Amino acid sequence: MRVCGRDRGRWFPAGRVMTLILTLTVGIGGLLTSAAAQSPGDGQAQVIAQGSAWLPAEPVVWWIALQATPPTSPPSTFRQLGFVLGDSGATTIITEGVLGDQLVWLDPGEAIFVPLDTRQDRLSSSFAATFYTLDLLPISATPGPPLTPVGAPFTPAPNLHELSLRRGVLGPGGISRVPGGAYPALLLATSGTIAVSPEFGAGFTLAAGEATTIETAATITPLGPGPAAYVAAVVTTRAEQAPVYGVVDLGLWVHHCPPGVTARPSMANAGCVIGDPLGSGVTVNVAGPALATPLTLANSAFGDAGARVWPAVPFGPYTLTAVLPPGAIGYAVRPGNAGLEVNLRPDGTGYTFTIDGSLFDPRGGYWRVNLDLYLLYP
Repeated sequence: MRVCGRDRGRWFPAGRVMTLILTLTVGIGGLLTSAAAQSPGDGQAQVIAQGSAWLPAEPVVWWIALQATPPTSPPSTFRQLGFVLGDSGATTIITEGVLGDQLVWLDPGEAIFVPLDTRQDRLSSSFAATFYTLDLLPISATPGPPLTPVGAPFTPAPNLHELSLRRGVLGPGGISRVPGGAYPALLLATSGTIAVSPEFGAGFTLAAGEATTIETAATITPLGPGPAAYVAAVVTTRAEQAPVYGVVDLGLWVHHCPPGVTARPSMANAGCVIGDPLGSGVTVNVAGPALATPLTLANSAFGDAGARVWPAVPFGPYTLTAVLPPGAIGYAVRPGNAGLEVNLRPDGTGYTFTIDGSLFDPRGGYWRVNLDLYLLYP
């Protein structure tokens, strides 16, 4: 797997932008592992991609598709939660970030974790390539072709979860195992044919390109003389997110920007000035499944340096929307914490962000999430 960074339209070798790449890799939540490190026939499944996410408060189901890279670069698109798995050729993944873009080449058997609403291009650098998408979507979503639903829906607990993609390569006589858990695991054969023997229930086979879900631990063996390979997407609950430190303060600053300033990845040098949120005329609404009622400026408290603060906000996913004051034509929301991701919703109606323990050092004493809202004027 090869990684590069891009800033202002220029591409740089990974070694020259080490700090940038490390930051962006953490930002997209991917654990990047080379498939070449696994020898055919050893049977030991390896985690090739991994990330954390808050799952919707409704049943979810896996959707998969084998897709080909387009001949030309398509416009970047907000992506669903899940994984991209290289199948043939070299798939180029361009992920947009606040500090610049990250470029990753996925060879066959390599994968990357994709957080919800990641803005991403998927194309081929020079030759035709194919890749699998494995998306975990709410049951209310109906994306349609080329995606196909796999298995029955399941209802996750309303907390943080770990999603991991494990790959096993099996030679003659090889054996591997998919662990059991609280939720069904997605199982996809990527080459050859595999025999699946669940702990409970009848065994079955999967040929390359076939997928299903299993609800118990299972043993995987190859069929036929050639090697076989598979991936398993496993969802587990993050035990360490239990609310020992389950609430934080949420702070908001409102900035007024000079006429003509437009939204940009970083608003730090845009010349915007902090104003009184209560006197700005903007109406702010922060909603999330962990809240009984939305957060508004009316139920906020006075904070430092002109901020408004909501105390004891639970960990969880949130959406911030705003009603503009007279004269304003738009707004932008940017994170005030390292590691906090704030994403514009695909329909442009607000911004999403997630508060969890990964944003903080448990040894520290600063437990607050900060947001900056910038009002834009013609």
